[in-house]
Parts: sequence; C-alpha cells; structure tokens
Amino acid sequence: MNMVQLFRHRSVFIVAVALFINSQIFSATTGNPLGIKGLQEIFYVCLVVYTIGHFYTLLKKGKASRWDLFVIAIVLLSWIYSALLSALHFGQPFIYGLIEERRILSFLIYFPVISVLRLGVLSEEGAFNFIIVATIVCVIALVLVAIGIIPSLQEIEVGQSQIRQERYGIGHHYMAIAILYCFYNISKNVNKVNSSFVILICYFALILIVQTRQVILGVSLAAFVIIGKLSQRGLVQVAIVIVLVAIAALVMGTIFPEYIERYKLLMEQTFSDDYLVYSARSMSIRNVFDFVSEGNYLGGGALSPLWQGGFTKIYGEYFFLADIGVFGTIYKFGVFGLLIYLLYFPAQIYLIKTSGDPDKRKLYLAIFLYLLVAFPFAAIIEYRGFISGLLFSLTVFSSEKSKMEKLSWAG
Repeated sequence: MNMVQLFRHRSVFIVAVALFINSQIFSATTGNPLGIKGLQEIFYVCLVVYTIGHFYTLLKKGKASRWDLFVIAIVLLSWIYSALLSALHFGQPFIYGLIEERRILSFLIYFPVISVLRLGVLSEEGAFNFIIVATIVCVIALVLVAIGIIPSLQEIEVGQSQIRQERYGIGHHYMAIAILYCFYNISKNVNKVNSSFVILICYFALILIVQTRQVILGVSLAAFVIIGKLSQRGLVQVAIVIVLVAIAALVMGTIFPEYIERYKLLMEQTFSDDYLVYSARSMSIRNVFDFVSEGNYLGGGALSPLWQGGFTKIYGEYFFLADIGVFGTIYKFGVFGLLIYLLYFPAQIYLIKTSGDPDKRKLYLAIFLYLLVAFPFAAIIEYRGFISGLLFSLTVFSSEKSKMEKLSWAG
C-alpha cells in the first residue's frame, strides 16, 4: 500500500498529522524558535477528545484491552493527583494545577496510533516512516532557522551562564528515534543508503545546532543495543556511517572552530564544582530534598506561573521541575510517583519482551533506554509522554500481534 492509498483512510491521515505535531516542532518551549503559544495545548485537547471518543467506542463494543485501561488510569490519576496536591499544599486553584500538568496528556498519543495499528491500515514500519518524514521536516526547519532563512516566531531565552548561545531545539527527540530506527533498518538490510543519510543529517543537527548533551549521549548509548547484535557485514556498514558522521563533525569543527571550543567548555562545565553545586539544576534538586525532608512524602504538586508567579515566589526563577526529571516527579507526586513508575516500568519491559520479532525488540529496547538515560533530566511520563506514549502503543500492538500469531499456530 503506497502513501496515496494510505491517506485515503481518514484515520491514517489524522494519525499522520498527529505524529507530525507530536514531534514538538511548534511546541512553545524556551529553545524552540518555531514555537507557537497555545498550539501544543490545542493538540492536547484534540488528543483528549479523540481518546474519549475512541475509548467510549471500545467500551461500547467490549473491546477495551487492559493496556487501554492502564494508559487511561496512569494519565488521569497523575494529572488529577498533582493538581489536587498543589491545591491542598499551596492553596493553588485546582484548574491551575491541571493547566500546569497538561504535558502528561501527550502520553495519549497512544490512542490514535494504537487505533490505526489495530485496524490494520498502518503497520509499525508505516508509523516509523511517518516519524522519519516529520524528522526530516524538523531538520530542514532547524537548518533554515539556524542560517537565518526562516525567522524565529518567538524569542529564544538563554541564561547568562549559557555557553551554547546559538542552539535551537526543534524535534530533537524525533531525531533520536529516527537514528535508532535507521540503525534497525541497516541491521535488517533495508533502505541502507537512505537510512545512512538520515542518521548523518540527524547527528549533524544534534551536534551542531541542538547541542543537547543528554540527547546526543542517550541516542549514542541506545544505538549500541542495536549495533551490538549486527552481523559482520552490518557492522561494517554502521562503521562507515559512524566514520562519515565523525568526518562531517571534524570538517565542521575545522571550518567553525568555535564548536570544538564550545563542546570542550561544556565538558569542563559538566564536571566543574560551580556547575555541580551552583547550577540551576543542582540547586533545584537540593530544594526537592529539603522539601521531602520536611515530611512532604505525598508530594506537593506543581505550581503554575499563571498563579501568583508559580514557584518563583518560593524558590526563585531558577526552579523548574521539568529540568530535574525523576527529582521533579518526587517533588510533585511523592510516594505516588514511585508507584506510577513501579507500574509503568514493568509494564513497558513486559511489552518489549513479548514483542514477536527479536530485532524489533532490540529497537524498542533501544528507544526505552534512550528515555531512561534522560530520566534524571526529564520525567518519562510527565515530560516525555509524546515519546513514551508512542513507544507504549507500538509495543502493545507488537505484543498483541505476537500473541495472536501464537494462537493461530496453536489452532
């Protein structure tokens, strides 16, 4: 089935658009020059409406699986619990708590993706191909913004101590997923040239423009899950791609020596006493430990800047729960946060293990590892739901398909 035939299915078109917006290309984060305020929130509303309609249909037909219920429970309970705790602990109106915790709704990307997979009008490979297309659009937009052809739609906020004065964040998590999927393609001896090209441009964008250490480190470590099981021929092909990436980086470093100096300073900063003790992230983590040591074991929720300036009035402008990953989870949810992840981690690992194709298991494990590497900096469910929800849908479908194939063989 070609792309034109696919788009004749209305549901596939909706999912294609959803996956494109899910790349965060227009998310109004501080580092995204193409951010459009309110657009991501409209997307969350659409996800909620779709989820309600789809889930109601499943319940009516008696076809809602335990995993569908699991996703609803995880998202709904986390969303309400944080808003409730912020109201009880700080007196923040409940609605502001819901607004501040809105990003968790991105996990609901699970429902539109799983629906088309179960209908059989889109395969797992088809979903990844849509992600690749969205990634290439993000890379092109990133380059055009960096060289000044496309103007910034919003002002980029850069801290005074920020070494990376000219970095942008557009779809970089999709780039990581695209790199892993393309390594998977090479391991399967599929679309080797195209996959190598995508890996090359994504690494180029991540190293020279995005410049986010945990993304570069996370995807590189995760790639070894796939690379480690390659045949000798596959390893040679991957080695060629890595050499090309290294050559491109060296050439750019020669033309623009400030990049080499910038990464040198970044590495020195990462392990410096000033960064480990006085950086915004380090001070925020200390505030979390102080908060818990005061007996706040059930959490305190999250304050919205829309309500009396949010956390600024308590800790100062440096305090952002989004930047401290698991520590932010502890602050917001307390022991309930531990319960959420004690349920989520085994569920996701089980789904990966029960996926039928061994090579695909390695791909899904690599994506999961990428999320885990970033966990100290960005909570997997609350702030990376657009990736973790996507992974959950793919692994649920793969696991269900594997079980159905086993039953058909047994029959």
